[in-house]
Amino acid sequence: MPRSFASGVSAEALARAGVEVPQEPKRSKYGNVRAEYAGRIYASKLEARMAEHLDLMKLGGLVLDWTPQPVFDLGAGVSYIADFHVTYAKGQPRVIDSKGVLTDVFRLKRKFFEHLYGPLDVVTRVEELPTEGR
Repeated sequence: MPRSFASGVSAEALARAGVEVPQEPKRSKYGNVRAEYAGRIYASKLEARMAEHLDLMKLGGLVLDWTPQPVFDLGAGVSYIADFHVTYAKGQPRVIDSKGVLTDVFRLKRKFFEHLYGPLDVVTRVEELPTEGR
């Protein structure tokens, strides 16, 4: 169904007349909604909430530091971008990824990642975020 405005004029007619038509934001393939936290845009609301939670953990002394979007080389020109690399006050650093949908591509990349770098923590809710290193 063609999009029309309150005036009854269709978006197509406005475009033909040279009037710039505001575009509706594209919905992502898996339904995630981009969110902003501390001046940075995250791929999902879950990822933004995790960043906020990591900042709180840092203030509380559980986390020494964290980095968003670390890139890991999986070989053969393939890379994997995780959501966070977290250095905890206790234990080894962890790589954490938030996922709403576990796709086949993700499962394959996870196997390569874990073979090369060790465990990858997958979080589906903020409450699952680890509170200490391995």
